[in-house]
Amino acid sequence: MMDMSVASPAWCPHPLHSQRPPKSRTHSLASPVPSARSESSGLRLQKSGSVGFISGLPDIMRTSEVRRKRGLRKTADMCSVLACFDPDGVLSEGREELMRGLSARMRTRGPDGSGYHGNERFGLAHERLAIMDPEGGKQPIVYKSDGYSVCANGEIYNFRELQDKYDLTAPKTGSDSEVLLQLYRYKGAEFVKELNGIFGFVCVSGDGADMIAARDHCGIKPLYIGYGEGGSTWFASELKAICDQCKSIEEFPAGHYWTPKTGFVKYYEPEWDSDEFVSDQVGDQFTCSIYHLFALVMS
Repeated sequence: MMDMSVASPAWCPHPLHSQRPPKSRTHSLASPVPSARSESSGLRLQKSGSVGFISGLPDIMRTSEVRRKRGLRKTADMCSVLACFDPDGVLSEGREELMRGLSARMRTRGPDGSGYHGNERFGLAHERLAIMDPEGGKQPIVYKSDGYSVCANGEIYNFRELQDKYDLTAPKTGSDSEVLLQLYRYKGAEFVKELNGIFGFVCVSGDGADMIAARDHCGIKPLYIGYGEGGSTWFASELKAICDQCKSIEEFPAGHYWTPKTGFVKYYEPEWDSDEFVSDQVGDQFTCSIYHLFALVMS
């Protein structure tokens, strides 16, 4: 029976994290209003639209204004990912030290801890904002049994539905990101089509020969891809993390995934996402609206 326990990658809290002063009640207005960050929040947004979010906008705007007047920066509300695919091992020597340094450039995105995992073919680094399973959800998440690993930024709203649908092995963490690892091992790259969420992530096989990077349907979460020394391919949440490691960098296209074998694959292709998708009825209504508008202007 395979060992499905999760390895503890070289992960550590940021030095200053434990030294943060306790929040003062007199500064409660400076604290950001909690936003939808959990599985339940995601489901609520799916079922009820954004009514809850919109109703909270006055408080959010008031908080932002208070913070602006006090000269306070917006608190980080995201994580960051950094990955290097190096099939020939050109950058294997000193990779961990290099990638930890590059990842630290994005530390404002994830103030709660840093992690690294890799071998001679790849490296994954992560800056974490601890939300889902603060203690057990440290990233990269690594399975000891076969070495598969993942680091992700974002939220997978339907992660429990997918775990139930495919009767996946009981997760070892409470993180919604773990389902990416489970599905990649179970279905391969095509699992991305079933995700409901906002994300930018990288999953890697145990030996580092196979990898998938993907960005959410509409590009809500940032992700960049760059091409560096010795045929290496880099992925990062921010340009500044890889700007001096790559000969060329481009924005990772929304609604696509990438693997070493296939390159970019567009997985999100809704019928309406086409210039030709305009029904006659919609076209007639649009034409009538233009005529009415023209008549009002001329009257």
